[in-house]
Amino acid sequence: MTSCKVYQSWICLAVYHELSDAEQEQLERHMKSCHVCTQVFADVQNTFKLLNRKEQFEPLADELTILRDELHQRLLHYKIRKSRPSIWVRLQDLFFLDIPWQLRPAVVFGVLLLGLITGYWVLPKPQSQPFIKNAVAISPEAIEQIDILRFDPLTGQVTLAITSSTRQMVT
Repeated sequence: MTSCKVYQSWICLAVYHELSDAEQEQLERHMKSCHVCTQVFADVQNTFKLLNRKEQFEPLADELTILRDELHQRLLHYKIRKSRPSIWVRLQDLFFLDIPWQLRPAVVFGVLLLGLITGYWVLPKPQSQPFIKNAVAISPEAIEQIDILRFDPLTGQVTLAITSSTRQMVT
């Protein structure tokens, strides 16, 4: 069974005669048994009658001229904004200013090389792996006995505190 919400959505369509015959008949049968939908239908019909009775607005000639001029200005502004070339076209114009097509690959290669050189100077250099000087070999049994492991980044000194003694390794 169809709910009142569905029938109430059909009411506006019924006022404009846009329902099929079967739907119109189904709505009329429902409104005979449902006082709420009948009241909604009457309210919508009265509203549409009031709207149809309202006088049409006719602007004066001066007002119409002012509105047309304003609309014309807006459309011109819209056309100007829309007629700008895309960013891709502007970039092409920037990079290929009157350069013969034979030289374009060389120019592209030069710009690429300039970018790589600039990147080399600007970007940070990767840090190399530190190597150990004066390293002392530690047995696996000694590793289990390490209590404290300290690293001083200023001097690069690593200090191991083993339960039996303290040894230092310099990196």
